[in-house]
Amino acid sequence: MENENKTSKRKHDAYFRWLFANTTHVRYLLELAAKINHDIDTFLNQVNLDTLMRIPDSYSEVDDTGEADLAFRVNVSTGAPILVGILLEHKSGRDPIIFDQISKYIHSVMKIQDKNRIFSGIPTMAIIFYNGRDNWNPLKTLEKSYPEYFRGKVLPFQCTFVNMADIPDSDCLACEDIATGMGIIALKHAFNKDKLLELLPQFCKFLDKIPRNEASCLLEKTSIYFKKPLRFGNGKASFSAALSL
Repeated sequence: MENENKTSKRKHDAYFRWLFANTTHVRYLLELAAKINHDIDTFLNQVNLDTLMRIPDSYSEVDDTGEADLAFRVNVSTGAPILVGILLEHKSGRDPIIFDQISKYIHSVMKIQDKNRIFSGIPTMAIIFYNGRDNWNPLKTLEKSYPEYFRGKVLPFQCTFVNMADIPDSDCLACEDIATGMGIIALKHAFNKDKLLELLPQFCKFLDKIPRNEASCLLEKTSIYFKKPLRFGNGKASFSAALSL
C-alpha cells in the first residue's frame, strides 16, 4: 500500500508537459497515436505537421506541476494560409470536469489577433491522453445517452481520447525519437514496475545514439518522475536498482 501511495503521488502531468512541450516529441506522439486512433489519423492527413508551432503559455491556472494543457497551431495541408489548433490534455485519473476545463483552455488560447477575420477563434482538435490505472473514456460516458446522429457532435469542439496503454510497446521501442518512445513507456507503465524493469533497460542502447546532454536530461527528468535515479548507459542492473520501489 505504501508503494502504491508513492506511485499515485508522482507528478504525471509535469512529466507529460515537460516532454511534449517540444514540437518534435509532439509530432512523434501524434503519429504513434494515429496508429490506434482513427480520428487522429484523419486529422493528421488534413494538416502539415512541418508547420507545428507551440502557443506560448498565455493562459494557465497552474504551474508546470499541475494540469498539462499544451496548445499548438498548425497549418492545413492544402497550403492555404489557414491555421487550426491542437490541444493536448493529459490525465492520470478520472476528472469529472475535464470538458469544461478543455473548453476554457480553447476559449482562452485558440485565438488569432487579426481584425480582418470574421471570427477570431480557430477550429481545434483536443486530444486527451490518459495513463491511469483504471479503464476510463469520458467521451463514451458523455455520448452514451445521445442518438447516433449526435455521436461526435456533443461538444462545441472536436475531441478524441487516447489511452496510452493502447500504444504498442513495440512502436515505442521502434520510435525514431528516443525521448518520445521512452516517455510513453514510462507513462503507460507507470503503475507496473515489472514492465518498467523489462522495457526501460532496452533504451540504453538507443540513449548512446543521441547527444549526451539530451540523454542526461531525459534520464534526469524521468528520474524525477519516478523519484528514483536512472543512470546512463550501465544496462539493466542500473535500471533494476533504480526502480526497486
